[in-house]
Amino acid sequence: MATTIKTRRIPWYLLFFFLFLVVGAGVVGYLYYANQGRLLRNEKEIELLAIADLKVGQIDRWRQERLNDATIIFNTFLITSRIQQFLEGSSKAAPSEDLLSWMSAFQIYGGYESILLIDRKEAVRASVPPWRKLGGPFILSFIKEATETKKIVFSDLYRDEARDRIYLDIVVPIFISRGNDSSLPGFLLLRSDPHQFLYPLIQSWPTPSRTAETLVVRREGAEAVFLNELRHQRNTALFLRISEKERDRVPSMAIRGVEGIVEGRDYRGVKVLAAIRKVPESPWYLIAKVDLKEIDAPIHAQGWTLAIVVGLLVLGAAGMVGFFWQKETTGFFKRQYEDEIERQALTRHYEYLTKYANDIIILYDQELRLVEANERAVETYGYMREELLQLDALRLRPPETRPSLEATKKEVEEKKSLFFETIHQRKDGTTFPVEISTRLIEVGGKTFHQSIIRDITERKQAEKEREKLINELQDALAELKEKEEALRRSEKKFKDLYDHAPIGYHEYDTDGCITNVNQTDLDMLGYSQEEMVGQHIWKFNAGEELVREQVLAKLAGALPPGRELERTYRRKDGTIFPVLIEDRLIRDHHGRITGIRCIIQDITERKRAEEEREKLIYELREALAKVKQLGGLLPICASCKKIRDDKGYWNQIETYIGDHSEAEFSHGICPECMRKLYPDFADEEKR
Repeated sequence: MATTIKTRRIPWYLLFFFLFLVVGAGVVGYLYYANQGRLLRNEKEIELLAIADLKVGQIDRWRQERLNDATIIFNTFLITSRIQQFLEGSSKAAPSEDLLSWMSAFQIYGGYESILLIDRKEAVRASVPPWRKLGGPFILSFIKEATETKKIVFSDLYRDEARDRIYLDIVVPIFISRGNDSSLPGFLLLRSDPHQFLYPLIQSWPTPSRTAETLVVRREGAEAVFLNELRHQRNTALFLRISEKERDRVPSMAIRGVEGIVEGRDYRGVKVLAAIRKVPESPWYLIAKVDLKEIDAPIHAQGWTLAIVVGLLVLGAAGMVGFFWQKETTGFFKRQYEDEIERQALTRHYEYLTKYANDIIILYDQELRLVEANERAVETYGYMREELLQLDALRLRPPETRPSLEATKKEVEEKKSLFFETIHQRKDGTTFPVEISTRLIEVGGKTFHQSIIRDITERKQAEKEREKLINELQDALAELKEKEEALRRSEKKFKDLYDHAPIGYHEYDTDGCITNVNQTDLDMLGYSQEEMVGQHIWKFNAGEELVREQVLAKLAGALPPGRELERTYRRKDGTIFPVLIEDRLIRDHHGRITGIRCIIQDITERKRAEEEREKLIYELREALAKVKQLGGLLPICASCKKIRDDKGYWNQIETYIGDHSEAEFSHGICPECMRKLYPDFADEEKR
């Protein structure tokens, strides 16, 4: 008995081989699992950062559009003067139709919830749509700030307690400046409802997810305040707060200045992976997050599948060790019995796979005919089990991929294992992408191909969505570059228009020194830009001292700007020429004079034309005076018809009239004189 026990011990080399297989399978499985986890986490981090940057860019553009609207109103004199006329009129007067039409159009096309005109007494004088009362203390504080600073006030999100709604307001002071005088007759309030655009923009998520969401917070004291409604909790906007001391909370990290990818807990206390970005020129922080459980769920599922496969491989290795051990101890198994054991081992092997595996697992023989398949294969391909086991690997592929199967088989036989992607086909003809891990297995002297096949349709779809998102980001960047190029072209066009305007243009500061000059002005005076910029403006005038006194008086506010003012300018070569000048004062936002803008027009040709006109008028007057000399009584000889001039001399009548008028004479003879003086010629002409 003792001898029998001794002969049945497992040889040490079989035990070593078994341990090698177990450790090898475990290490390979762990490394594969860890690598897949890292890849999945990296993909999710890239996705979160892309979404966060996209959202921040959209929110920043939305804020800039509203600030640009307010800036246009603030700097457009035509609008502010019209509003001033209405606000400074009777408090009972109704606004004009064109003013209300402008407010309505601005409210509709600007996407504002309402627009209010408020006078200096904080009374609503006009609104679209109609409002009766101004509202709570927040609006009054915004108006007070605009009154003190005389600047546009861009408010943060706040809750109007009177209407129990959240708003974001922009207060535009209607600031009017006339010389040294300025007035503030009232304000234009642009009100935005974040539920119309901002909240839907924040809450949307570009890819399918059960837990992902974006949210915006801001700091109030030592707390992070949530500004929008949340996906997993209701009635949170401007109510829900998290203390800065809860350092593992993602909102707390945001208000402490942390940016980028972080791990922490969200407002529910759930562990999340998040991307934090600050919204430019605002106190807002945007957070794009997703639960760690959702991120790790696919890799956990793969882990279970991998654990089952490794376990099955260990069981197979144990069976093989037991088989060889039994063969050494018995020495006389028959071939039929060996085949039966092999069949039973394979049956048990695939019973485990059928029961636990989420992937398709198929065993092929050396000719790639199906030997066994799990239930997932039956469900996926749509065949009955009996039908499926009658097929070969060629029938599971669409026609276009079948020619490559033979080359794949040879590569597997050379490398003993292969990992690749291809397309498979169901019974109904539909196709789907798969990821295949196949290896050679030798059992009882026979070679089998064991393939673990994974349907990667969802992963491919996710890759397409990610690629689409990347393309959208690239398109947005391209669009931004196009806008920058258009801006550069516009600036160049403006510069060309400025430099080649038909009139000269220059600016000078409070010291009278030229700060800017266009090309027309330079060509007119014959100087280069370097020679004119920095020089006093009166240096280029003929009446230098008088011009200096006038310029300094205008800069001091003692003399008004000039319109159609004539001056004489001196060119670089010393020649002078007349110009027509019109200038305007430059003021800062406090109304202080900071310089003068001036346009000049060379009127040399006009002056020459005026001189020509005066000369012509003079000549006409002289001619008229001469013609008038022929008026009155003229002494004329009754016989020879000579005329006596003022000096007493007798002149031929044609000589006298020629000297005193523009008339010219041609000589001839009348018929009566011809008959009297030349009768023969008269008779001949008559015949």
